[in-house]
Amino acid sequence: MCLHVLDDLAIIAAMEHSRVRVYPREANAVIRLTPAAVIDTFGNWTECVPADTVLFPYHLLGMLVENQQAGDTYFVQFASAAVPTDAQIIGETRLALGGLANFFPSVPVPIRGAGLDANSPIFARVKAAGGAGNWLDISLALSRHAPVSEERTPWPDWPW
Repeated sequence: MCLHVLDDLAIIAAMEHSRVRVYPREANAVIRLTPAAVIDTFGNWTECVPADTVLFPYHLLGMLVENQQAGDTYFVQFASAAVPTDAQIIGETRLALGGLANFFPSVPVPIRGAGLDANSPIFARVKAAGGAGNWLDISLALSRHAPVSEERTPWPDWPW
């Protein structure tokens, strides 16, 4: 038991200093999220990281908001499936963005999502307080996930 604890502490320390990778990998590419036309209603799930792209277990560390259609309050969810169960929701965030349409400084949003298996996809969806016509352009920060001796599966009932 004690050896597992020491091993796990070493793994956690190594994970904290793991390289961060950005997705999409192309400098001119973004992921566009669009809410439903009805106020405070999620839009469709959008594929952010295709399956078989990240070849090792990994974490979603954060989201970078790169542009927006209009200043609004946004609520973003991330999942590991196109039609996720509650246990497949990786994490979520809420952010209020002011500013002018198509003129917005990049905003980093930390997310400490659940560990994902190698080759797992990431999907996202957004809803907006203002509703129709708004969109967010984002990119994601990913990092390697090193499994510990007693991995915990996500709680089956969202949100906990």
